[in-house]
Amino acid sequence: MTTAAIDHIIVLLPYKDIVTPPTWLTDHFIISAGGRHADGLTENKLIIFEDGTYIELIAFIDDDTSRRRGHWWDKEYSIVDYALTDAGRFDSSTRDRLEQAVPGLTYAEPQVGSRTRPDGVHVEWEVTFPRGLDRGIIPFWCHDITPRERRVPRSEQAHPSGALGVSAVTIKTPAEQARGVDKALAAIIGTATTGRHEIMAPERASGTRKPYLEVSAAAEGQEHHIEISLQIPAGRSRQGIAHKVGNGVIKITFSAAA
Repeated sequence: MTTAAIDHIIVLLPYKDIVTPPTWLTDHFIISAGGRHADGLTENKLIIFEDGTYIELIAFIDDDTSRRRGHWWDKEYSIVDYALTDAGRFDSSTRDRLEQAVPGLTYAEPQVGSRTRPDGVHVEWEVTFPRGLDRGIIPFWCHDITPRERRVPRSEQAHPSGALGVSAVTIKTPAEQARGVDKALAAIIGTATTGRHEIMAPERASGTRKPYLEVSAAAEGQEHHIEISLQIPAGRSRQGIAHKVGNGVIKITFSAAA
């Protein structure tokens, strides 16, 4: 059984939507404080769930094009990336499995990241990014250096939508890439399965099921993109989000937990 868990999902927004989150978000979620990253390029706020996962709302400070230029998240406003985590630090055997399964794909060496929360608390972590594909197709890894509770506070989790945690991350990719991405995910997670890759959440929220990753062919002419589904309590239903921001679309659905 895999020990890999969904850590967080990154949504790129205009800076004004970080400063004052719009109603298409606040009608569904409580937005928690984040902070400014140490590189001085980006700032974030968080949507934290009971299962320990979170959505990171991120923006380039003041929408400054010089801060965007050359950055790995210099993309259309959308769900741009997703991260996994597990106990300890990055395990190099993950890199070995990926390189063997899909030649040309690998993971770079881990690098330290940090930010300062509005209350002055310093938060530090280590990220390990993939190489060989555009960012956002296969996951990066995030491992805490300071206690995880500093980065993911256990508060402000009673969302208007009832969202308890992540149900699924769907990677929509051109059909000719789908099989290779599917093999890559199986290797990264360390399972023999293909199609739907069941993983863990950092914590177990009552009444929820394990989340999963899946690969699906994008519509003809579409580039790769990410869609997510969030779990809400059993017996409930809620209309999803499909919101256009600039030239991008952010799609989040809600599914009743088992």
